[in-house]
Amino acid sequence: MSETEAVEVPVAPKTDWREVASNVLDLAAALLLGFSTVCMGYSAFQAGAWEGETLKMFNESQTAIAASNDESMQAVQGAMMDTTLVVKIVELSTPNAEELLSAYMALMSDEGRELLGLPAGTAAPVTAAPAGSPDPAAKYEAKIFEKALAKRKEGERLFEEANAADENGDAYEMVGIVLTTATFFAGLAPIMRRIFMKVGLLGVGGFIWFIGMVWMLFLPSPP
Repeated sequence: MSETEAVEVPVAPKTDWREVASNVLDLAAALLLGFSTVCMGYSAFQAGAWEGETLKMFNESQTAIAASNDESMQAVQGAMMDTTLVVKIVELSTPNAEELLSAYMALMSDEGRELLGLPAGTAAPVTAAPAGSPDPAAKYEAKIFEKALAKRKEGERLFEEANAADENGDAYEMVGIVLTTATFFAGLAPIMRRIFMKVGLLGVGGFIWFIGMVWMLFLPSPP
């Protein structure tokens, strides 16, 4: 080799920035697919938990309403008994029937005694209600149906809570659908050859995933 002969210097290969960008976008799509899949699993778990809570509350509501019906039936039976005894008391309210009268009064419920103005647990003579006092019949009816009404209110409250739980479960299912859509767009991005198509699909998928995440963050978890 002569002294004047030029020595060839190897030329470094040029960086293919399009290839680098494509690889970065493919990595971002893979990460989005992973995050979206995890969020979909969490959303499905929450939807299932709310479904179980809904069934539980519906069952408790039906139990409370059934108990209310039982209490109402017992109240009606007690009222019929008290009515019969009131009639007997009126028939036997004579000086020569004091013992039988006391026996009938002793059989009356506390509500029946209160209606007649009798102290609870005694067979004291009937006293007239003072002027301006509440209607004894209405007071008696409210008293004997008090437990039944409380049970019915409890059943209605549980029914409303069950409906709310069902709505929460439906909301988590809708979030799952939104995240599935985001996963679809993120999954399409890596198979596209053109950069702008990768960016577009990845951007749409990321935006939809962000909406689903924000929505899910504001949803309550089961108790």
